[in-house]
Amino acid sequence: PVNKPAAVAHVGPHLAAVERACEAKDRAACGVLGVVVKYGIGVPGDHKRAVALFRQSCEAGSMRACGQLAYQYDVGTGVPKDPVRAVELYRPACEGGSYASCADLGVMYFHGTGVAEDESRAVALFRQACDGGSALGCTNLAAMYIRGYGVAKDAAKAVALVQRECDRRVTNACIQLGEI
Repeated sequence: PVNKPAAVAHVGPHLAAVERACEAKDRAACGVLGVVVKYGIGVPGDHKRAVALFRQSCEAGSMRACGQLAYQYDVGTGVPKDPVRAVELYRPACEGGSYASCADLGVMYFHGTGVAEDESRAVALFRQACDGGSALGCTNLAAMYIRGYGVAKDAAKAVALVQRECDRRVTNACIQLGEI
């Protein structure tokens, strides 16, 4: 089973209304519809159509949709893999408040994918993501503290970050906590 985002889990009965809103140029509706189509929630999954919907929503100013589009380029789903394009899209999405995009951009900097490798920049992006509520940002930041990548090693900070996410019932954080 696919882990479908909670934001679109209950769209099913309202799918026709979401489609109409997107056709009427509602950027948020197009972004939601992109996720619906990407995961095949009540409709056949179609990554190319999802990319088109994310692009439409992104061009209309939805930073979440820009982050979703960036991810498609990051992994090469529905479009050819293009890490440089992914970074170009993640940056404004992150700056615009899409904290998941900040975490994903941090991974790009950590690995030097589409950008020059920069552990300190990765740490800053993971911190921004974590402060914005991204569990991935927090768990990645904790990993940086554990290993001393881009920051001084600090197991206490790592444990505090991961414990907070585990308390929020983020399974991967609980697993990570057991490994510290």
